[in-house]
Amino acid sequence: MSLLGIVRNPKSRRNRNRASFDASHLAPGVVLREPATLEELDATCREFAERGVSVLGIDGGDGTVRDVLSAARGAFETLPAFAFVASGKTNILAANAGSWGTGAAGLEQLASAMRDGTLGRRRQRIRTLDITAGTSQLSGFVMGTGAYRRAVALSDQGVANRVSLGPLRVATGIGRGVMRLARKGERDEWLSGTPMEVYVDGHGRGIEARPRLIFLATTLHRFTLGIWPFWNADGKPLRYLDVDAPPRRLGLALLPALRGRPTPWMKAAGYRSGSAERISLRLSEPFILDGEAFEPGPDGKVSIGAGPAVEFLAP
Repeated sequence: MSLLGIVRNPKSRRNRNRASFDASHLAPGVVLREPATLEELDATCREFAERGVSVLGIDGGDGTVRDVLSAARGAFETLPAFAFVASGKTNILAANAGSWGTGAAGLEQLASAMRDGTLGRRRQRIRTLDITAGTSQLSGFVMGTGAYRRAVALSDQGVANRVSLGPLRVATGIGRGVMRLARKGERDEWLSGTPMEVYVDGHGRGIEARPRLIFLATTLHRFTLGIWPFWNADGKPLRYLDVDAPPRRLGLALLPALRGRPTPWMKAAGYRSGSAERISLRLSEPFILDGEAFEPGPDGKVSIGAGPAVEFLAP
């Protein structure tokens, strides 16, 4: 009998009103665990691998998916298929992988599909974003720094807390942070950018570190609500956005950039996007991967590549 193992994050935004979940009524062949630490998550994935779990359900947000993927890659000889219940604060992955719903209702729908034999009817294959920072090996889907890091910090502090739909929430944070911060000193700090070096497929954007307003990279094919700040893709797995600071004519460039439809003048003005096989950065500050901050290596180096394709089962 096929076995569905579910990792539920009770701290995810849409699970908080039900701190624990009674899984006893779910379909036979469904095992639910709620690991509280990364060590417990590692143990859960090892248990699932030993029991022969064929589908691994993830009930949480993008950060939960990142952590489960990383743990599963260390526990399973061959990765199982995954199924996503989008219960987090940011759920960018749902636009690409599909979602079985939210919270308890999503778990019920996922378990019912397992019971009815309809769980594998729709499949999406998505490559991970694999990042090396010092001794850390990370897997995820959306990485960014510069204004992206500031935007995530602002949204976590409540500046954009009315928007919780992943990329729109982040875009709102960027727009509010860059354009509307009350104190001029804060605006100037945002617009002055962050020093970094960017090397795309071995080609440097400049030997000397120079400031960027924002850098983004992803292996996904779309966000939600029409927001897709990437263009000039040529079939390589990594998509990136690289914007110089201080940004020129930002008010005119912001909407075309967020929609991935640049106007002709933007490239010469320092708004660059494309695709790559591998990207290397040298940073002086943390970067964000799927909503969480991580430190670069001791020399500031961060290496980005495309990992294996992960199969998600969609409703």
